[in-house]
Amino acid sequence: MIPLQALPQDSPLPVTMGISSIVRLLPGLILSCWLSPVLGAFNLSELSTGAAQSQTVLHGDFSGTGTAEIIVFSVAEDRRRSVQRFVMREGRYVAASTEFSEVPQDLILVDTARLASGDALIGFSSDLAYVIDTTTGNTRPLLRFRSLYNNVVEKELPVMDIMQDINGDGFDDFLMPDFRGYQVSVQQSDGGFPEPVSLFAPPAMDVTYNSHPWYEARTPYVTDMTLDGVNDLTFWYQDAFLVYPGTGQSFATTAISFRPEVAFEYEGYEGMSMRMGGEDQSDSVRKALFQLKDLDGDQIPELVTLKVRSEGVFNKKSTYEIYQGKAGKQLVSFGTEPVSSIESDGIQFQLDEKDLNNDGQTDIIISSVEIGLGKIVRALLTGSVRIQLGFHQMRDGSYGSKPDSERDVVATFSMSTGEVFFPSVLMTDVSGDGLLDLLVQEGREALHVYTGEGAERLFSRERETLEIPMPARPDLVQLADLDGDGRSDLIIRIDDDKQNQRLLVLQSAWGDEAASAGQNSSERQ
Repeated sequence: MIPLQALPQDSPLPVTMGISSIVRLLPGLILSCWLSPVLGAFNLSELSTGAAQSQTVLHGDFSGTGTAEIIVFSVAEDRRRSVQRFVMREGRYVAASTEFSEVPQDLILVDTARLASGDALIGFSSDLAYVIDTTTGNTRPLLRFRSLYNNVVEKELPVMDIMQDINGDGFDDFLMPDFRGYQVSVQQSDGGFPEPVSLFAPPAMDVTYNSHPWYEARTPYVTDMTLDGVNDLTFWYQDAFLVYPGTGQSFATTAISFRPEVAFEYEGYEGMSMRMGGEDQSDSVRKALFQLKDLDGDQIPELVTLKVRSEGVFNKKSTYEIYQGKAGKQLVSFGTEPVSSIESDGIQFQLDEKDLNNDGQTDIIISSVEIGLGKIVRALLTGSVRIQLGFHQMRDGSYGSKPDSERDVVATFSMSTGEVFFPSVLMTDVSGDGLLDLLVQEGREALHVYTGEGAERLFSRERETLEIPMPARPDLVQLADLDGDGRSDLIIRIDDDKQNQRLLVLQSAWGDEAASAGQNSSERQ
């Protein structure tokens, strides 16, 4: 996966006759429409992507021009698949000519990668990874492998983070789950990929109520567990960590197994919720492994757990506990007492890790929702749920039990249709000053931008309001530095009308003279 340039990182169709068909017949036709030269501090391009059952959007500097192109895969109602390509010209995005119109029939997954030769669009069949030339559609084999994913998904083309920088050299490596564990290949200095090594970490397996089996790959933790300055791959399997030491160019195939002194029963939100579903929750305490990552910048990973205390279905408290990593004889060790505990009434369902104030320490943002009979009745009456965002800054290697700053967002749902609206909340640097800014969606027609300040309150009280169509789901918003100027841009998918889908590309113009002339009104909260 191509990273967001030098920015701090965050926070998936053949096409019927219509605009998309004209693109194929008249490649030079420009479908980019300036809705406004300047929308607040962003330049806006609108791109029609036509009719589709589902669309997959990827971006990268695939042609080596210095600016990213945008690739849109479409799956139509009749299951035919097609592709469109958009490039930047004179500061705006337009439809581009391409011979890449036929999608390989064996294409199961897609991803992007940073190779020694530059950015690349990667396709995956059941046993082959290949580079796709976005102008010609030609493919070049990258490596062969075994996979957990062996069949084409008929209604969409999934994106999965198969290509990622494991050894920290700035180039992407290959990490594919299979039925035995993972296939791993580290990119060499010449851009080649050796035959993958096989690491034992079998996927979790269960059987549905109608006897259909399903599999879930183990979570790979990329961190230095052996304290030699080289990233290792670690998995949680059968109540123990399996550590595969890294060499920088590959990984050992024999694991070092150890059990931490910290006790927990599950791994991740899914593991906890799946196994607690049938349990008596009148009086119980359950704990799950949540993260294994260096948070305090000392090059030694911390262990993060999520503990849920239940005194009935409607009476729950959840706590994130952070256990500091210490150097042991051979591996990292963790004490039995956490250095930080962050508790909330209800359920803490998401934890994001960011350096909010650019001080070199990892801050955390926790999303939580209160659960109770009164809360549920109120939600049913109003069709909305209030979600609390708590921002916790790290100080001297630990986090306070109370957030340094808080924000509320509202999710809504329809009792008649079952549709759920969850607003996008993004933290990224749109101004290019090195501090994360807070972007909060309000409804379907506005996006608020609170600039980062790096002070105690983290974000400005004043907000810039962008009046722009917004999607119903956060996964339809992507962040990218499209022109390499150090400022984050946004790619927004609007798919309400399946017969006329579109992309809104917001390129940051923060600080530009043109932007200052077209500022939308700022509001003070």
